[in-house]
Amino acid sequence: MTPKLSIIVAIFNMNKYLSCCINSILNQTFTDYELILINDGSTDNSGEMCNEYAKNDHRVKVIHQKNSGVGCARQKGLDNAIGEYITYVDPDDWIESNAYEEMVMKAEQENSDMLFCDFYREYGNKTTYESQKPSKEGNISIIIDMFYFRLAASCWNRIIRRDIIQTYGVAFREGLNHWEDLFFIGALLKENIKVSHFQKAFYHYNLSNESSLTSIKLGRYKKLLNCISIFQNRFMNIIPPKRIRNFFLKQALSQAFCSGDFAFESCQNNFKGYTMIVLFNTSLHHNIRYFLSILGYYKEVCVYKRKKHDLFRKIKKAIA
Repeated sequence: MTPKLSIIVAIFNMNKYLSCCINSILNQTFTDYELILINDGSTDNSGEMCNEYAKNDHRVKVIHQKNSGVGCARQKGLDNAIGEYITYVDPDDWIESNAYEEMVMKAEQENSDMLFCDFYREYGNKTTYESQKPSKEGNISIIIDMFYFRLAASCWNRIIRRDIIQTYGVAFREGLNHWEDLFFIGALLKENIKVSHFQKAFYHYNLSNESSLTSIKLGRYKKLLNCISIFQNRFMNIIPPKRIRNFFLKQALSQAFCSGDFAFESCQNNFKGYTMIVLFNTSLHHNIRYFLSILGYYKEVCVYKRKKHDLFRKIKKAIA
């Protein structure tokens, strides 16, 4: 019998959080689902934990693969899903027991191809309610909101009709393991699908995990820089290329400074081509502008700023 919902969890070394996550899924009031656990080459005992859950519950399927990254793991789950709807849960997060009962019911009532909800942000003992109401109506507005950090670009707070994904040939891009959810969800939103917002929170997004994707890792800035051209090619007819560039450049710079990568000449060279962009972009932090100045362009920057100031002064005087 075909399940109504396929729940996909991509796992890599998450034994500390995995029981909480999987138990929150197995304790759902909604029972017509399959749970697909993708063990992405874990070196701890996460894989063995997945096998135990599969032994005790026929709805649980386990797929073991060599470590290929979260994007490939999510695609593997999608390729093996048979549910009418699909959704994702990150292995360090958890969900309310009534989540999928209410979400599936709401999606069917509104005949939605994609239904997304509010969520809870968890950090230590602090829980924050995060509204996901779009600033304007329309799928394109939702994409814009995600690129401007107004909405979460996530797979985990929504359910999606699987046949819609197949119809438009949308997939996780191989090798893209940073902002892969933005790429996937954004590609779907570009199509003529019906999207609904459910103004209720069920998902708990855990920021207390030291292994979270938000953590600072050496070399991560390179992957963020590589995202610029990938996303520009996919969304340039919706989001200005400069905005896409700045979206990833800001994160890449922060990662480079916080991880210590910026101390290496190779890292500095990777950013030299962006020096003038960052120095005169008011949306990027002044400390970043300062650090870029010491890359060897400080005098040139001062000359440029002085010429720019003189030009503005002359124009202002001429039109006065």
